[in-house]
Amino acid sequence: MINFFRRIRKKLADDNQFFKYSRYAIGEIVLVVIGILIALQINNWNESQVLRQKVTVQLQNLSLGLQNDLRMLNFHKDANETRFHSWQHILKYAERDSVILSELPWSEDNRGGWQKPLPIKKNEDFMHIGIQNLSWAFLPPPLESSALEEMKSIGLFSEISDEKLKKDVDRFYFLLELYLGETNNKIAYELAQELTGLLRNNYGISIFQKTKADLVLNAITTDDHTHIMLTDLIYYAYDHHREIVNLNNNGERLLIELNSQIVE
Repeated sequence: MINFFRRIRKKLADDNQFFKYSRYAIGEIVLVVIGILIALQINNWNESQVLRQKVTVQLQNLSLGLQNDLRMLNFHKDANETRFHSWQHILKYAERDSVILSELPWSEDNRGGWQKPLPIKKNEDFMHIGIQNLSWAFLPPPLESSALEEMKSIGLFSEISDEKLKKDVDRFYFLLELYLGETNNKIAYELAQELTGLLRNNYGISIFQKTKADLVLNAITTDDHTHIMLTDLIYYAYDHHREIVNLNNNGERLLIELNSQIVE
């Protein structure tokens, strides 16, 4: 195409020594400038495509990490339901007042260690589940924040064009760390460990071996300290459940928003 225009300008310029040659030279310069601009445009487009692809890969990684976090949130939601109900069960049959809170939901496919209907009578097995759950209660879950950290460290998070998405991602992971991180869980975790040790050392109750229900109930009935500690843990389980439900709802919405930005 460029050679075609050159031939036309040369033919037009041949009839005039100076002015027509000048027009020919100017035409050559214009062609060179146009060629440079086209090359720059193509180069910018290629770089934009490469950057867009990198952002897409990082968004995909972020989406996978978020899906793992949502599975972890569901697991801990179910675990807190089991803690709440099994600990309330112990208080009820220890003839101690149950904690007056709105009831948490329950499903028989609960992943908190009790995949059956809630007992309506004194149940030794359900009490044992409550004692077992003291061992790892409120242990901070492993969260998938590495994808977000990597995206920010290599400067690609700022390349996300949707400002609302960036704010929503930052807010979700801030709240995730706030509610489920080590700092917020430390007091509840240490309280559960303290109660575990007290029951083991003072009453011979093990989290690994099934203990007779009457022994567990006696520890709660006769010892105000164990009663208060278990009551506090029920409040923690209730609050953690509410926080996790809110996080899970926000995370589900964020996942939809995030996936809508992924360009294959």
